[in-house]
Amino acid sequence: MMQSQNKNIKKMRWFPKLSSILHYCKTAHCLGVGVFMGMGWWLTTYTQLLETTSESLEGIHYLIVIKSASIKRGDIVSIQGHTPDYIGELPLTKRVIGFPGDQIIQSKTQLSVKAQNGAFSIILPLLEETKEGKTLRPLSLSTVPEGTFFVIGDHPRSFDSRYEEFGLVKAENVWGKSVLTW
Repeated sequence: MMQSQNKNIKKMRWFPKLSSILHYCKTAHCLGVGVFMGMGWWLTTYTQLLETTSESLEGIHYLIVIKSASIKRGDIVSIQGHTPDYIGELPLTKRVIGFPGDQIIQSKTQLSVKAQNGAFSIILPLLEETKEGKTLRPLSLSTVPEGTFFVIGDHPRSFDSRYEEFGLVKAENVWGKSVLTW
């Protein structure tokens, strides 16, 4: 009889350990589910998967864009709420090349953007009309104003900030920047 009681005592000592292991597993499971849900919320709130529907960015068909306030020269950005003539209100993807204070120089056949610190300069050809035959007027500004960006597409016929009909993009209309393209 004494041996039987000793076995029961040994079993009872093991049970609290098992209980704490099960409690730990439940806590870890709940924590894992919480982290997964948090990541899901973050991904749906702060990222976008975009398909480019124009030839604007050569060789790029899809982008993953992350909401970001730190935009650098050369970044590909998602633009929302910008309503250029001829397009209407569509989400756009363009490359940022001009920042506030940068100089815009126009000649008859081309437009140049020069960084105010002199570290960057680009010469862009100007078109007289779109593929559909609609008139294009060169941007008339000489400096990129505060709160705006000069954006372009990689394709030479891209409809972008070179033209009055597209204009400069307000910083508030830049949703985020691309972190992955393919």
